[in-house]
Amino acid sequence: MTLNEIISDTVKKLMKHTIPLFTRKKDKFELYGTGVLIEVKRAPFLVTASHVVEEITKDKNSHLYIRLEENLWSSIGGDIKYTDLELSNGVDLAYVKVPDGLNKNYQNSIFFSLEEG
Repeated sequence: MTLNEIISDTVKKLMKHTIPLFTRKKDKFELYGTGVLIEVKRAPFLVTASHVVEEITKDKNSHLYIRLEENLWSSIGGDIKYTDLELSNGVDLAYVKVPDGLNKNYQNSIFFSLEEG
């Protein structure tokens, strides 16, 4: 398998697990970015871009949300780690350890398991 085929195959797998991320302005949810929910040894994480979480981390009243159902939202909080865009040579990557149990409340199929490879 060529490198291009490996990349193409991986992107196809990850696209199935990509979800929209929202912020809340007053009583309205607004699209803010996207992320991938992954499971590592049964622990759920959200992987996204640094520029998506950078502003959220600066404002303690800001949160990222995902939609569980039409009128049911979950805040993605927890320990947010992200690259410093000025120091990372263009690496734009962040992850959040999401609350345990989210993978039980959310459709399990949305989580990308590293065992899927």
